[in-house]
Amino acid sequence: MYQRTQRRSKPKMNQTGSACRRIAGGLSALFSLLALLSLTLFAVACSGDPTATPTSTPAPEPTATPTPEPIESDDALTRAYVTKAIDFYEKNGLDATVEFYQSEMSNESGRVLILLDKAESTLLAYSPISALAGQYVGPGSRFSAFGGLISLATEEGQWTTTRGINPATRQEEPRRVFAILHDGLVFSAGHSALVEDVADSTKAYVNKAIARYDSEGLDAVISYYNSQDSLDGQFYLFLIGEDDNYLAHPIFPHLIGTDIKDVVGSDGQELGKEIAQATEEGVWVEYLWPHPDTRREQQKVTWAIRHDGLIFASGYYAGEPETGEPAWRDADPMEYTVEYVNRAVERYERDGLEAMLNYYNSVASFEGEWYLFATDDKDIYHVHPLLPHLIGTDIKDVIGSDGYRLGEELAKATEEGVWVEYLWPHPVTLEEVPKVGYAVRRDGMLFASGYYVPAEDPVGQTKAYVQQAIDYYQDNGLEATIAHYNSKESLDGQWGLTLADEDDTLRIAPLAQHLIGTDLKGLATFRKREIGKEMVAATEEGLWISYVFPNTRSSETLYAHTWAVRYDGLLFMARYYDDQPELTLVSAAPNDDDLSRAFVTSAIEYYGANGLDATVEFYKSAASIKNDRTLILIDKAASVLLAYQPVPALSGQYVGPGSRFSGLGELISLATEEGAWATSRGVNPATKQEEPRRFLAVLHDGLVFSVSHSALVEDIADSTKEYVNKAIARYDSEGLDA
Repeated sequence: MYQRTQRRSKPKMNQTGSACRRIAGGLSALFSLLALLSLTLFAVACSGDPTATPTSTPAPEPTATPTPEPIESDDALTRAYVTKAIDFYEKNGLDATVEFYQSEMSNESGRVLILLDKAESTLLAYSPISALAGQYVGPGSRFSAFGGLISLATEEGQWTTTRGINPATRQEEPRRVFAILHDGLVFSAGHSALVEDVADSTKAYVNKAIARYDSEGLDAVISYYNSQDSLDGQFYLFLIGEDDNYLAHPIFPHLIGTDIKDVVGSDGQELGKEIAQATEEGVWVEYLWPHPDTRREQQKVTWAIRHDGLIFASGYYAGEPETGEPAWRDADPMEYTVEYVNRAVERYERDGLEAMLNYYNSVASFEGEWYLFATDDKDIYHVHPLLPHLIGTDIKDVIGSDGYRLGEELAKATEEGVWVEYLWPHPVTLEEVPKVGYAVRRDGMLFASGYYVPAEDPVGQTKAYVQQAIDYYQDNGLEATIAHYNSKESLDGQWGLTLADEDDTLRIAPLAQHLIGTDLKGLATFRKREIGKEMVAATEEGLWISYVFPNTRSSETLYAHTWAVRYDGLLFMARYYDDQPELTLVSAAPNDDDLSRAFVTSAIEYYGANGLDATVEFYKSAASIKNDRTLILIDKAASVLLAYQPVPALSGQYVGPGSRFSGLGELISLATEEGAWATSRGVNPATKQEEPRRFLAVLHDGLVFSVSHSALVEDIADSTKEYVNKAIARYDSEGLDA
């Protein structure tokens, strides 16, 4: 019976099974969502006996719900990774540690180790670019970003949030970086910091500023957040008063005292008005703004919040930074000035007046020491990003401290352009130094920029300034020295004295008087490099310390080169500033003849590039003088003097035979296309005294280009011997009769 029943049931079961398979296939998605219910229904519907009674399933034993493992924060994972590397080093030694962490096997969860030798400023291991092992990464290196970790690291470990490369994606992004100092080595790693993390860090930075204000008061906050000590990676605070005027801005302090509502981005965005709308709940504002490190424009996201009527604000940079050396680095300053002004004119002609005004009144328009100042056709300032209070005033009213009416001279500009030399505040000390300005007219408007004349021997001048201070101390004593060198009268262009006593307490700091009374050893750069400790190591032999110095009055990042020397237990220091990481050392004086020939060659090149009129105008100006050399430019065919800077009134003077100035005309006979030399007596343009001079005259394109330099007695003696030796050599080679 069992067999018969089973046999009869087969066709029915096959039919039912086929139907069930079709249903199961058509509702597979539903079955996957309702798995337990589907399996039960499938078992009942597809069983061989539709009358079968389902058996009860015993209830499962209750099981404890597993407790999920706590998820470690990214910071904790990074710290653990670095700690593990230190443990590996302790167990296996340096060589094995370097070898292992140079391999990709050492990478964990997107983390790679950066291992540095602190004393040598050398990168030991970095697996993404293993070829960098052994690379110097200290100041002046192309890889100084690695070196910044040396300054960051402490024995307890320290964090910073900055932009960096994700080793996995090779893309730049916000990164949280941890660095710890152990056994003279820096162990560092980082992880991605998502926007939320950076936003939290931004708010935390602002909250610290508010807490400082609540505990120390407004004056202390203004003083601190106007100093470079307040910078933390990309973060800096700008503080706005109840009247919406800037109270603090460590990157662009020229904004202090101006209304933030007047700040317009290079793209015309009225970002200042948006920030001024900050409430006690806070607002986020996004706009274009120069990065404090690169000084190049990037997308910035700022958190601004009102507290006690003030606006506390800071932000992070979200856009991709520009890369490569800035165009002005190592450029000829005169050529770059003309190029910068021409680009401003092109922007005006291409984008219109309003767009030009928006851009060049924004800090984004700074390029190193170059910025535009511009007036309308009535000579009223409409652009001046460095000194915005001049906007609306007449440029012709600008007079230098020496009484020179430099504004009137600039206003004389034509469409051909004009060069003007004048005194103008140095961008660091605000003491006047020589500056060369270039101005050109277009549609009646004046477009102008300029550059500061670099010191010829800044190393020597810095040392000399320090020695003068030591001499002053010897003659007048400590208290008089402190009083004198803390005054602005002691500043000499870019040079000012810093002095620490036997306890390394700062007693003189005319440009940072809030530091007076503090311990020099606590002084650090915004990259946390402890330069104060480096300075106090100076001895009586002296010591140079060079470090990055963000110029607070322009967009350029300078290098400060400090000469520190101990005398009588006191530490005397002065510094100069430039855009080179290394000292500007003056080599042994080159041959005077070579300098004169180079000067003439440069003049010929200038003529080829700019034409005769521009050459005449430039070489009649003091800006053309170099190494005490001035150009004598003569039209050969007409025997006419075209340019001679010491006596510009002689331009156009006939200097041929019969002229009172035939001495100049003799250069026409001397000149050859290869250049010819003559030693004669002439006037030194610098001293106005007659002396022996060496003249070079080159004939080029019908013009005589000539220059001379002093021929001291020793030089003439050498020339005399050289002339006689040539005669002896001719005798030896050609015989007596020849």
